Amino acid sequence: MDEGKNLKIAIKLTGYIFDLESIDGVNELDSVIQCIKKFCNGDNEFYIIIGGGKGARRYIQIGRDRNAPESVLDILGIMFSRINAQLLISLIGDKAYPDPLKDLQDAARLTGKGNILVFGGLIPGISTNAVSALVAEHLKADMLITMTRAGALYTNDPEKDKNAKPLSRVTVKEVRKILTGSSDRAGHYPLIDQTALSIISRSKIPTRIIGSDAKSLVNLLKGEKLTMALFLFLLKSLIAFCILLFFLNGDVGWSSNKPSI
Repeated sequence: MDEGKNLKIAIKLTGYIFDLESIDGVNELDSVIQCIKKFCNGDNEFYIIIGGGKGARRYIQIGRDRNAPESVLDILGIMFSRINAQLLISLIGDKAYPDPLKDLQDAARLTGKGNILVFGGLIPGISTNAVSALVAEHLKADMLITMTRAGALYTNDPEKDKNAKPLSRVTVKEVRKILTGSSDRAGHYPLIDQTALSIISRSKIPTRIIGSDAKSLVNLLKGEKLTMALFLFLLKSLIAFCILLFFLNGDVGWSSNKPSI
């Protein structure tokens, strides 16, 4: 990212990164936090949205097996996502706003101050994938990054279909086709659900899907830095050329109006 451009980046973290029963999970969480702290400075802002992970799914399944209402299961998912959000805030430290954000308007009032804003779920029936799209839209993020174990959007669920292929680039229409028939129950939201897709589509939010590891995030952010630097260089060059052309045209016009001798 470039110092001349104030970037806003929304990041959807998979809740599985908070699987602290695994050493790999702990190391991955620490690495991602260090990456976010490294790239966050006074010129750039991060908005992080976190899912409920395994803990949420475990409780949701217990409730579902005993016929608990889906709305209650949604609330359980939100509670777990906010626990994860609070943990992340404490690990990030002073660069993060001290509480998980629960309202988009409250979040909007906190932008422009160099804070890392962290969200869990917002309302029942809306996945944290959709929340990440809403946050990116409302806070006018330059990019939405979705970090997932799969590392990409596939032609089918790679855990169920061994022949599923990763897609490097995909249209909204193609994603809608892939999502046809996907579940919208609590704890079973797909990588990008229909609500998230509609928000991304209507606001034309640049969206990247990457792995849940810090290396994937670093590579993407460094690539964005180079891209933005090149864009700003070309923009500055164009402005300089236009200014030069303006003065040259001004000189020609002035000399043509001089009286002839």
